[in-house]
Amino acid sequence: MTHNDIVPKLWNLCDVLRDDGINDSDYVTELVMLLFIKMEHDMVEAEVLKPAKSRRRSTNTAGGES
Repeated sequence: MTHNDIVPKLWNLCDVLRDDGINDSDYVTELVMLLFIKMEHDMVEAEVLKPAKSRRRSTNTAGGES
């Protein structure tokens, strides 16, 4: 997703939030949360789609071995 894709989507979300009665200072917080959730979703989705061999190993292994 490029900058040119994100900006119109964010403004559309701003319009929706404003129409629902959320003021300007509050919807910045809402948009940051939505962006964070989207980034986390994309990262998890990318991790799931990787072959098991190339996935990162957990640093919390039983017995302290890595």
